[in-house]
This record gives sequence, C-alpha cells and structure tokens, in this order.
Amino acid sequence: MPINQGVGETIMVFYDTTYTLGDVKLMSLMSLITLPSILLGTAAAPFLTKLVGKKKTLLGLMIANLVISAIFWLVGYGSIPLVLLMGALQILCVGASFVVISSMTADTIEYGEWMTGQRNEGVITSTRTLITKAASALVGVAVAAVLTMTGYVPNVAQSAQTMGAFHFVVSFLPGIVMMIGAIPMFFYSLTEERHAQIMEELKERRAQKESDN
Repeated sequence: MPINQGVGETIMVFYDTTYTLGDVKLMSLMSLITLPSILLGTAAAPFLTKLVGKKKTLLGLMIANLVISAIFWLVGYGSIPLVLLMGALQILCVGASFVVISSMTADTIEYGEWMTGQRNEGVITSTRTLITKAASALVGVAVAAVLTMTGYVPNVAQSAQTMGAFHFVVSFLPGIVMMIGAIPMFFYSLTEERHAQIMEELKERRAQKESDN
C-alpha cells in the first residue's frame, strides 16, 4: 500500500493496518507484495519509454497513479484483498517511474555538460538526493499533523474520522503529492531526439579535444 518508502509513510501504514484494517500483521503482507510490484514496474519502464518516450511515460505513470489512488480512496478499506490490489498497482506505477526518473537524471547530466562544458554529475545527483530527503521529511511532518488534527489516541478504538484520515493519507494523498511533483515535467523539453543530437555533439567535442592534445 505505501507509495513512499520513507519513514513517515511507513509509520502511517503502521497506524492504518493497526486501527483501520484491524491487524498490524497485514503490514508484513503489504511489504511482501512490494518487491514483485517494483520488479514488474522496473521491467515495464524500458518498454514504455521506447514506445512513447520518457516524458510521456513519466507523466502517464503519475496520472495513472493518481487515478488508482483516487479509486483506492473511494472504495474504502472494507476489503483487504482490494486494499492489497490497489496498493500493488500504486507501487507498480512508482517503481516504473523511479526507473524513468533515473534515466532522465542521466540525460540532464549530459545536457548540463553540453551547455556548460563541465560534467557536474555529483551536483545533479546530490541535488536529487537532497530533494528526496526533503520530501521524506515533509511526509513525516504530514503524518504528525494528521495524528494531531484527527484526535488520535493510542491503544484505543479510533473514531471514524481518524480512520478515514488514515485511509486518505495512505491511499489518495501520495497520488496527489506525486502529481504535484509532475508539474515541472510539463516544462521539460529534452526529448529523445534532442538528447541524441546532444550526445553526438559531445562525442565530436571529445574527439576534437583528444586530437588537440
């Protein structure tokens, strides 16, 4: 069920399985479905990018994840098999998107080299890591805020409002956050064709530099 593998989301899933689904042991089952979902998403990503390109693939995965998340939220948490299925579909989308993002990050490194003449791989990779950590921290803050606003009291039966909030955070909210993260993609102009041209120019530059030396 979790979309985000950060600590905050994991904690929220713990609360959700304990109180909303009524069995914390389901957390282990949810972890069990994570690996095959990620593997399937990872395997599907190269096929999808070859078919429609990286930008369209990533946007499509993010939109699909939002739709799945909305359906997940609307159907509720009454059916555990359905909860597991929707969670697996979410993870599949995220697993595939991570592969596409990693590939696009590599493309931006080469684009930066083409623009500046310097290969700043460390800077770009570090920036991505920093953003990921910041997002995980925000998830933790959001979890704390949800627990406070819904009147959560540990080790007792939770109100319908609290359980509904738990379900919203693990079902719909990750899809919304992921879609917000997709906004910059609408301004992303580095197509596969343009990247191929850049690689050719970089190859020529490197060959020229070697001949000059």
